[in-house]
Amino acid sequence: MGYHGNPITIYRLVVEGPDANKIFEHIASSLSEEDREYVDSTLGDRLEGRRLYIRVSKQWAYLGRLKVYEGDDVIKIIFTLRRSRAARTPAGGHGDAQAMQV
Repeated sequence: MGYHGNPITIYRLVVEGPDANKIFEHIASSLSEEDREYVDSTLGDRLEGRRLYIRVSKQWAYLGRLKVYEGDDVIKIIFTLRRSRAARTPAGGHGDAQAMQV
């Protein structure tokens, strides 16, 4: 139950492969430049292992826009990042490439 006794509905969606990459790209491109810069500047706080955590405003999402929000009334998005094939194969003898994909 929510703070005011209202029900809370939780949706969990697991998407893998090319569709996951499309969703990641859509969410990233839907954020304002200011929000992308904010996520980039707070990346250390948002990454835990290979998980990237982003919280967006429910109210803005309802209006059709994504806005990063750190309050309580949010949609929590968690991306699990995986190394791309290029990162697993040493490129020119340098095996420490850090390319990531969703």
